[in-house]
Amino acid sequence: MPVVPPSEPSAPPGAAPAQNPVAAPPASAPPTVANANPAAPIAPPPGAPAEEAPAAAVAVPAADFEPLLTACQTAFNGGRMKEATTACTAAVQANPESAKAIALLAHSEFNRSHRKEALSWAEKAIKIDPKLADAYVIIGGVQQDSGRNAEAKSAYRRYLELAPKGQYASDLRAILDSL
Repeated sequence: MPVVPPSEPSAPPGAAPAQNPVAAPPASAPPTVANANPAAPIAPPPGAPAEEAPAAAVAVPAADFEPLLTACQTAFNGGRMKEATTACTAAVQANPESAKAIALLAHSEFNRSHRKEALSWAEKAIKIDPKLADAYVIIGGVQQDSGRNAEAKSAYRRYLELAPKGQYASDLRAILDSL
């Protein structure tokens, strides 16, 4: 499974460089997705300007959610962040209550350096599912990049509480030691 190299976070002066843990979540089987019907883009998360929502959003029947989510995951794992954003947006359009789709959208936006949107989506994901550890990685990454280390530490610690052996656990422990 390819892992997308994340954007490098800003480290505080004198801190040891830490690798940003935002990378591809575990992949599922490669998808076969039929083309969806075009429609209006979904509304951006609270606090994000409407014009910054992905332009290629589509409306789809709820039955198409799983293939869209799989397409989102696959594009993300393949390092195709623009495509991942489009596919994740379509998945969120199909199922706006899917914390997993919303968190993947947050991850793809983070990796496209759309920090404000990534944070908004990650916060929306944890409102739906407060135990979704991956959303806290995004929140911590955005906070760390903004120099808000106390908030970053809090988010990273929450991830570690929820997923002590998770995909990002060892990276987050190293980051916590350096913040």
